[in-house]
Amino acid sequence: MDPRATARERAGPLEPDTRLFGEGALAGLSAEWQLVVGDAISAVTLLLAMLKNSERRAEHATPRKLDAIVRATLEQQGGQAHEDLKAPSG
Repeated sequence: MDPRATARERAGPLEPDTRLFGEGALAGLSAEWQLVVGDAISAVTLLLAMLKNSERRAEHATPRKLDAIVRATLEQQGGQAHEDLKAPSG
């Protein structure tokens, strides 16, 4: 094995990368604090996932809202364009 290989390269595909937990930032912490940090990271990850889901839902809702505004406007004005927009858009 190459002595200049990084820790990730030496670890192999199935072994965990121990830079953070085994020999890095959390090595000096007690088991209780490691649990606290792990829980905090999990909570932040969950909040970020919820935020991303909320953003995605808002992005998908915007075109539907705009379509509804256009349909309502055209319905008030009448005309052929209204008939073209009655078909659901995919």
